[in-house]
Amino acid sequence: MLKAHKQQELHCMIVEILWRNPALKYYQGFHDICTCFLLVLGKKSAIPAAENVALFFIRDAMLESFDPISKQLRLMSSLIEYEDPELTLFLEKANIMPYYALSWLLTWFSHDFEDYEKVIRLFDLFISSHSMMPVYIASAVTLLRRNEILVADKDFVHSLVTRIPQDMDIERIIARAIELERKYSVLQLQKQSGIWLHDESVINTWDKDWGRLQWGQVPDQLQANRYLSHQIEKEEWEEEMLIEWTRRRRETIEDEL
Repeated sequence: MLKAHKQQELHCMIVEILWRNPALKYYQGFHDICTCFLLVLGKKSAIPAAENVALFFIRDAMLESFDPISKQLRLMSSLIEYEDPELTLFLEKANIMPYYALSWLLTWFSHDFEDYEKVIRLFDLFISSHSMMPVYIASAVTLLRRNEILVADKDFVHSLVTRIPQDMDIERIIARAIELERKYSVLQLQKQSGIWLHDESVINTWDKDWGRLQWGQVPDQLQANRYLSHQIEKEEWEEEMLIEWTRRRRETIEDEL
């Protein structure tokens, strides 16, 4: 009975958030994030908490276009490439696209770690860090598994990288992610990779809209909704940069063959 009651609360919670912010588009996985807030905070406090996360942390995932999330995954792939070219080469040869980490970003890993304490630890990190932190964590998870991945049969690499070992040390993952964040700032990573998120991406507006808030200040949800009302226009040069990014990575592989 308690489970059914919580499910009803979760449904009402999501409906209220989307009703208050009609420009937000529900995606499979948003309920996982909302569930964590509901279980920890209770419905009354979980609604504003999850609403702020939707507007100021995962807004790119709640758009009509999948392009911003696709770019975040490519930024993750670039991070791994800069840190470990050998691992990147192996993944490329095995035809592994960065989409193996899609659920990690969309659910804040709540669908991938069975240990509730690990999930809550990550949520604590994410709400106290830049909105890019899930990308750094995803990169760290992959980099820390390099030895395991490099000896895997190429036919099984995809299933291997998709499933995070439940015994991974969460503090070690976090430490590696923080190290990556210090080494590759959001702006530097976009510039170095040539993968530019749109100006109103939650990645590029987080510092101005959330990161500078002082205790007791209220975030500007109207501004976040104004971002959502704007159409994301794809520039011609973006296609050229994607082609260049793909070509460069393929050349790296061919040089190694």
